[in-house]
Parts: sequence; C-alpha cells; structure tokens
Amino acid sequence: MRERAEARQRSRLNRASEMMQSAPLQQMRFRKGATLYQQGEPATHFYIVKSGKLSVNFTSSTGESAELSQLVPGDQFGYDAVLGDLHDTTVSCVTDCEVVAVPREQLQKAFTQDSYLQSVWQAPAKRSMELRRMRSQALHADWLMSQKGKAATAAADAATARASAAAAADASAGGGKGEAAELLRS
Repeated sequence: MRERAEARQRSRLNRASEMMQSAPLQQMRFRKGATLYQQGEPATHFYIVKSGKLSVNFTSSTGESAELSQLVPGDQFGYDAVLGDLHDTTVSCVTDCEVVAVPREQLQKAFTQDSYLQSVWQAPAKRSMELRRMRSQALHADWLMSQKGKAATAAADAATARASAAAAADASAGGGKGEAAELLRS
C-alpha cells in the first residue's frame, strides 16, 4: 500500500516538474536596493532566488514595519501569486540579485491539472501567510502599548505641570507651604 502511494507521489512530482520546465520562466536581475514588488501590488509571479540576498518586509495597518526574513539562493517567495491577488509584503534587494520568475497563470494552470501539486504548494503558502498575520498582530500590540505609554507619560507630565503651577501660585500667595507644594513632594 505504501509503495503505491510513493509511486503515485513520484509520478505526480514528475508531471509537475515537467509542467514547470515547459513554463515560460523569466530570468530577472536586480541591483542592490531595488524593490521587486511592494505590499499591496498585484501578485503576478512566483520567484526562486538564484543569487544574492533579498529582504522581506511587512508594514502593519498602523504603519509599523518589520523585516520578516531574508532570502538567499534556493529560497522561494511570492506565494501571494498562488493564493492571493495582492502581495502582502515588500521584497527588496540587499545585494545584487538574480531570480527566476514563474508567471501566475502558469502556476494556476498547473494547479488545475494536478490537485496534489496544488496541495503541496498551498501548505507553505498558507504557513507563510499565517506567520505574516501573527507578525502583524504583534506589531499592532507593540504599537498599542507604545500609545498607552505615550498617554501615561503625557498624563504624568500634565499632572506635574498642574502641581507646579499650583505650587507657584500658592508660594506667591503666601509662603510656599501650601497644599500645592505638598503635591510636588509626593
């Protein structure tokens, strides 16, 4: 039974490999600092890194940005072309880079012809999207905490300013030993 399953899997992988080899792949070169795509742009290709180093960044709805990972030769990215219509990250070159780009249409054609291939590609794509969702939530939580910290600091500064003003008014009114001066000491 297991031998049959392995034979089916090998056969499917061979078919998938043949389909991808017949795909119109594009070799693309980018200079250091270039952006391959930005978050929110249409997802048109899936990419494989041939050379160089790339940075994958995510910006949350609050504007907080974080590097999620760095990509090196052999790494794959652009899973948005598999599962979504828009990129949910920005990918830019840390060094000069070369990538192989597989058009979205070719991926979708291969997936409609082989459900196994689709499931094999969807697993890492879903995992990648889940990691970005979790990072977005963490960025948002950090932003909320920083806003609370700013509000607490502003409230403390306002209280200190009120107490200082009251102490000054108390001092000018008669000796500086009043209630406002006591507030500043506490």
